Amino acid sequence: KVATGEVTVSSPLSVLFYVVAFVSLLGGIILGAKLWPESMGYGKAPSTVSYVYSWVWFTAGVVQFSIFISIGKTLAYLKQIVANKSAMPNK
Repeated sequence: KVATGEVTVSSPLSVLFYVVAFVSLLGGIILGAKLWPESMGYGKAPSTVSYVYSWVWFTAGVVQFSIFISIGKTLAYLKQIVANKSAMPNK
């Protein structure tokens, strides 16, 4: 894609990292929801420790999402720098 005044390029590898990021986020949400403790009946509540596994998966999904998105953005910026540098005339 070429925009006015700048060269914008989508790297297939950065797109792959974006897809992996969204799959990681979705996986963390699904596993966290599956491991969420159910109610134990009237007057009984699950202990605080039983929520640990679900919160670990929620957190892991968000952390992996942010790491993969940042890697994808970094690769996209590096590709854009290379494309802009090669589009400049040599002096």
